[in-house]
Amino acid sequence: MRKKGLSVMLCAAMAASLLAGCGGGNKPAETTAAPAAAETTAAAADTTAAPEKSEAETEAEAKERPDTVLPGVEYYRIPILDEPRPGITHIRDMDREFLKNQKEPEKFMENVYEEILNDQYSVKQFARFVDVLLHHENGAVLWHCSTGKDLTGIAAAILLCALGVSGNEIREDYRRTDSCLEKEKIYTMRFLESCPDTGKRETKNAEVFFATEQQWLDRAFAALEKTYGSVEQFLKKGLYLTPKAQEELRTKYLI
Repeated sequence: MRKKGLSVMLCAAMAASLLAGCGGGNKPAETTAAPAAAETTAAAADTTAAPEKSEAETEAEAKERPDTVLPGVEYYRIPILDEPRPGITHIRDMDREFLKNQKEPEKFMENVYEEILNDQYSVKQFARFVDVLLHHENGAVLWHCSTGKDLTGIAAAILLCALGVSGNEIREDYRRTDSCLEKEKIYTMRFLESCPDTGKRETKNAEVFFATEQQWLDRAFAALEKTYGSVEQFLKKGLYLTPKAQEELRTKYLI
């Protein structure tokens, strides 16, 4: 049974250091891990209210892989990054360069994750994203980025913590990411193998490209806690969520 007809599609990812700060026991109205195209889009789908869609990609990603415009859907473009970043921003030429030249892809991604939650622009964009969810009234909500695991995962983790979802349930939601990306990963690996100029480093880096490593998020949320002191303070000072606003979110999105 869905609360007020709302459906939340999540592809969550979470840092171990953050899980201890999350509440326990409550469940989202509906959590479906669904990697999507590009940007963070809040979508509200209902027979009486226009759907909303929120996108979190950069301008370059939006131009290369534009969303399909659906009738009756209200779109929100909320780019989390103010400029393209290899490993996170997925543009064809940039992706090939990343795969060919990155010598320490795991370390690189770990640093990028940390930078996202240390970046005031990105934090403000996450606050916009949460505000869209807070003020949405009826229908489904969908958000996505270019792959559905990095920016989407961080957004999902932040929301789930604000909803008081337990750490175990956040982990379970996070694990869905790998299975959702499996077909795209297989397709990409086969494509690379068919290219005569593909080297061993490029193939190895492609594995990292589709990975969801816990230590990346550990670094990200450790940085968050260092800056704000705790998850609760981040929700309050970074996302401007008052206790009343958090309660409104829980009323809308929990059953």
